[in-house]
Amino acid sequence: MSNKIQFIEWTVEGNRKITVIDSNGKVFSGRAYTFNENVLHVDTKEGLLEIKIDKIKEIFSIKE
Repeated sequence: MSNKIQFIEWTVEGNRKITVIDSNGKVFSGRAYTFNENVLHVDTKEGLLEIKIDKIKEIFSIKE
């Protein structure tokens, strides 16, 4: 299992605030919601986003 997947699973389990930068350079911030079938679901102000793991360039957990 890759470090990225382990980090995402840990983040989702703790339902933590995250910032994701996708492969196009777009930045999304919100709360990690679920991670199923290599898709991370992030609850943002705009709604629930689905981001495929292979499209995630960087991901950070935000300490609350």
